[in-house]
Amino acid sequence: MPGYVSTLQEDSYSGHRAKPYTSGTQTRLYRMSTGDDFDLDDFIGSGMAVGDDVFPAGTGARAGYVVDVKLSQLSSNTVTEVITYNDGSAWEDTWSSTNAQSVEPTAAGYVNTDIRATQASATWWRYADRSEYADGGVYPWDTADVPDTFQCNLEQLTSHVCDIAGVPMTTPVAQEELVVTTNWESNSAATTYRGRWSGVRHTRNDDDWMGFPKGTLLFTGASTRSAGVDAMPVSDLRFVYDPYGWCRQRAVAAAGGVFSDEYLTGVVSPVPSASACDEEDEAPQQLHAKYVYWVQLFQAMGDFDTLLTTSQKTLLSTMIT
Repeated sequence: MPGYVSTLQEDSYSGHRAKPYTSGTQTRLYRMSTGDDFDLDDFIGSGMAVGDDVFPAGTGARAGYVVDVKLSQLSSNTVTEVITYNDGSAWEDTWSSTNAQSVEPTAAGYVNTDIRATQASATWWRYADRSEYADGGVYPWDTADVPDTFQCNLEQLTSHVCDIAGVPMTTPVAQEELVVTTNWESNSAATTYRGRWSGVRHTRNDDDWMGFPKGTLLFTGASTRSAGVDAMPVSDLRFVYDPYGWCRQRAVAAAGGVFSDEYLTGVVSPVPSASACDEEDEAPQQLHAKYVYWVQLFQAMGDFDTLLTTSQKTLLSTMIT
């Protein structure tokens, strides 16, 4: 029975420095071995198909998987076939969460990130730059339980008061939101890490991580979506950065939150009155909360390195630090 005879007309090859795969195209001419005429519809199904293995003739170790096929009727007895292939299209074999790369969103191992500025509101009884809260080189957000020594230091910062008779000032705190997107080669691979994410949720980084100082980055959780049983799952891990390490201030008051004289102290006003311009007048006194201390909103600290594979973490580090 006569069959089709193919002739390689054009062969192109492309290597990608930024991508962990190679690709290429081939153009072949098909004719009947007898030289008879035939239609394009007769040929369909006789050449290459998407997903087929490709071992180009004369190209050595090159191999790949067909990702696109284009057929055209060149003449009454010739059909042209143009195939595009690469060796990364079968991601379940060549790419995985342990072989991360950032340039192919449809492949397992894809990692991307979204960092955006945001803010939250905080109430302050005593305000100072973060550097002034250091105690022997350690900040209150470096620990799980804020020690008493920090409360003593904070109480002494009377030049930075910003409450009036126990009523604090509300100001914005600059924050950053970080979303890390990862693709997985299978649902089971994502499931392994979903358990880890659940265990570390609502913890702060127990060490410097991706340029964020210890205790300042909060892991708020992760979500995973998949289009079907055999589809590639995609996960989003969410973090929020707070320069004060999720520490917030509280003031000690009497029952019912009343600030009586026992809980107030007189402090020289940081904003002079008109009479203060007279050298003979003493600087005015204002009443402020007497006892103010740190509260750690999220005491637990976790190892964020366990949230990603080694390859994902390495790639993420090059993207954001």
